[in-house]
Parts: sequence; structure tokens; C-alpha cells
Amino acid sequence: DPKLASVYQQLLTDQSYAVIKAAALALGQTKDASALAALTQLIDEPSWHNTIRVSALSGLAALGDKKAVDVAIKYGAQGDYPQVRLAATKLLGVVGKDDPRAYSLLSGALEEAVARSNFGLLSAAGESIVSIGDPRGVELLERLTKETPNSQYATSLGRYQERLKKAVAADKSRM
Repeated sequence: DPKLASVYQQLLTDQSYAVIKAAALALGQTKDASALAALTQLIDEPSWHNTIRVSALSGLAALGDKKAVDVAIKYGAQGDYPQVRLAATKLLGVVGKDDPRAYSLLSGALEEAVARSNFGLLSAAGESIVSIGDPRGVELLERLTKETPNSQYATSLGRYQERLKKAVAADKSRM
């Protein structure tokens, strides 16, 4: 409910990481116009293992505002805590559909996930590639499915590939 946005914004300064996490997610879900600025500002709040940054990224994903794409790209690259990268990768799946940089970052993350046996990153990048609906992902997923010796990864990649094929076909039928 957008009427509660101001309440959630006040809770973003709470001492408890759990309260901040819940407030960031709830604020994003309100879809209130002030949420983007509040959540973007929250990203730079120092915290243990960047816990608050993860909460802000999750709130931005719930908000779904395409203006958050630069934030997703910035934190979706390597260099921060793994949970920050996962949250940014998920955010990119929500806001990166029409941004040409999204597929490049997500495909690189997916290849890295398979190479390094990182199932969390594989899941986040796979879901996000399906979400942005880039047809190049079908070939990538097919190749990675064939190349990975890990049967669990192959099964997951195959499922993402089938979902992406359906999404691409649906997009073509709408044109």
C-alpha cells in the first residue's frame, strides 16, 4: 500500500538488519514514487558483509523500476560479497529487459557459475536470463547444459532453456 511508504522509509534506519530487510522489501512493493530514491540511498549504508546493501537491492527488485538498472549492473559484477552479487543479478533480471548490457553481464555470470560450481549464482543468473528474454540465452543455455559434468546443473540449465524458449516464442507471437 503506497500510503505506508513513509512508515517503511522510517524503518530503514532501524538498528536491526531484519527490520531493515523487511522494510526495504515492503517499500519496494508499495511501488511508491519515493521508493527509488530511498532504496538507492540505502545502498551506501555501511553494514556487516553489506547486509543492508542486499536489502536495498532486494527492495529495488520488488519496486521494479527500470531506473535501477545501473545499480544492478554496478553490483552484479564481481568484487563485492557474494550475496550482494546475487541480489544485483536478480535485480537485473527484473529491470534489465531492454538494456543491452544486461545479457552480457548475466551470461558471463552464468558461465562463471557453471565453471566455479556456484549454484546460487547459477540460479540467479539463469532466472534473470529467462526474465530478460534475450534469445541469445537459448544457445548459451544449450551449450552449458552439454558442457557441464554436473547432472544437477545440467537439469537446471535445461529447465531455464525450455522456459526461455517459451518466453522468446511468446514475444515473437506478440509482434
